[in-house]
Amino acid sequence: MVDPFEEALPLRRSQILAVIRENGLMKFDQIKRNFMIVNERTLRYDLKKLREGGFIYKLGQTNGVYYKPAN
Repeated sequence: MVDPFEEALPLRRSQILAVIRENGLMKFDQIKRNFMIVNERTLRYDLKKLREGGFIYKLGQTNGVYYKPAN
C-alpha cells in the first residue's frame, strides 16, 4: 500500500526519495550526481523537507553526512 503522504510529494522530491531508497545510504555528492540540473541549494532544501516529513534520515554532520531511507 502506498503512503498517501508520499503520493502528495512534489515530483522531484519523490524522485530523490526513490534514488535514496534504491541505493540505501548516500552522500550528498552522490545524490547531486543524479540531479545535475537542480541547483544545490534547492536540492538541500528538498532533502530537508524529506527529513522533516520522516521519509529519510540524516546521519552525521558536515562532510560526513549520509542520507538513508526511513523505511
